[in-house]
Amino acid sequence: MKLDEDIFGNPKPPQGVDGEIFAPTKPMRIAMPEQMPAPDENFLQAMLIGTGRTFDRLGAGVKQMYYGATGNDQAAAELKAAQDENTRLYQPLKQARPWATGIGESLPAMALPLGGAGTAGQLAVRAALGNAALGASEYGSVGERALNATRQGLGGAVGSMIGSAVGNLIPRVGNLQPVIGNPTPAQKAAATVLDNSGVPLSIGERTGSRVARGLEDAMNVIPATATKAQAFKDAQQQALNQAAAKLAGVTDQGLTAITPDIAQAARRGAGQAIGDIAERNTLAIGQPVMKSMLDLQNEVQQYAAPEVARTVTNRIKQAFDKLETDAAGNVTMPGRTYRELQSAIGKQMKSASGDLKAYLGTLRDTLRTGMNESISAADKAAWESANKTYRNAITLEDVAARSPLGNISPASLFQAGKKGTPEMRDLGAAASALIRPLPSSGTAERSLAINMLTNPGGALMQGVATLPAIGVQNLMTAAAKRPQGMLNLPEWMLRGPGIAGGLGGGLLGSAGVNLYGQ
Repeated sequence: MKLDEDIFGNPKPPQGVDGEIFAPTKPMRIAMPEQMPAPDENFLQAMLIGTGRTFDRLGAGVKQMYYGATGNDQAAAELKAAQDENTRLYQPLKQARPWATGIGESLPAMALPLGGAGTAGQLAVRAALGNAALGASEYGSVGERALNATRQGLGGAVGSMIGSAVGNLIPRVGNLQPVIGNPTPAQKAAATVLDNSGVPLSIGERTGSRVARGLEDAMNVIPATATKAQAFKDAQQQALNQAAAKLAGVTDQGLTAITPDIAQAARRGAGQAIGDIAERNTLAIGQPVMKSMLDLQNEVQQYAAPEVARTVTNRIKQAFDKLETDAAGNVTMPGRTYRELQSAIGKQMKSASGDLKAYLGTLRDTLRTGMNESISAADKAAWESANKTYRNAITLEDVAARSPLGNISPASLFQAGKKGTPEMRDLGAAASALIRPLPSSGTAERSLAINMLTNPGGALMQGVATLPAIGVQNLMTAAAKRPQGMLNLPEWMLRGPGIAGGLGGGLLGSAGVNLYGQ
């Protein structure tokens, strides 16, 4: 070619040029060094190849130990030659993609079963053990294995500690706690009570997250999500009604509201159950009961107003007149008489107040305490259950009287529940602590209504603009349906960056050793 002749010489001088000056020369040939083609693998491909290279070295390491133990020198020599060739072929990629191959080489260490998430120290120990085990198992001499194990173990541990420290700073620097919430033990206990009672909670109510609660408040007023938000609140209210009614003995699964009639029927039913059990038993008037009644009579005669003292004394006298003595000399009161007397005292207390109501209540409780101790073993469990149901029914009746629409207010249930059983008190306290009404000033709704009348196009665009909110609402609703899985969500979210940092730091620390140590 002409280009070659110009560069390497021409046996004949160019036309018009003195031949003595430009003498013919012998063509030269310059030897060019042989170059390996540059790898064209991307980061992910190089990382996967690096992982494969580690598994290749691990397999070769196992073979090397086997050949050494069996004295198979020829196979060991062939294995060394194969590994030398693999290293030569792998080196250009390692030089071109050092971090990708380094991370890939360290990935198998994360597959070792050394436990899951933990503290920064635990993650560092696991990173050290995993990477050291990897380094000690790869192909190489005893010294090389020991060096690799030490280097990779230290690199993984140091990287894990640094990664954990950086990761643990994220929740603090980013102030994530109010975002994801951090419920107190009392709030968690309240959520458990509502879960066990079948009352659903939103993510914001369960975690106390300000952001989640803010989103829920916004969804209540955004037209595209307000219907679903209200439907959730309606279902929550219905579940709370049913939970309170169940404690009062109402088992109607289709119950949606608690009216005064329903509450009164629950109280009458529980009272009937108590009376039926009482009639099958006999009240034994032991020394404690007799003494309490006499002490009450003396107290009202000395300190109460004359009308109060007269009324209470008459009731005590009525009780004494109903007493009987059996053949063994035991003082008793028939169960039917006990039931009638308790019913009469209860009716009188409804119209009484002040000292009279308090003294009558003391008399009723004294007789009830005696009957509690007199109930037969066969009726003991049913008696206790019926009395609990009756107390809860009284609480339910009180709350229903304050709820014209039949929806139990968490605040009212909390106040009235103090008079009920521990189960009713816990339900009221939990509902009052976690369940919040949806606030709404009506501004968003009015804005949409006005736009629909005066600017239909704007109303349409307003609706389209809220479509992302529907997706967010669906995700939050789906998450709220898994209460047990959500109990530790705030802690995991706070610890997550530190855990991820520890795992990632261990990986990068080992990768750095692979990058600069080989």
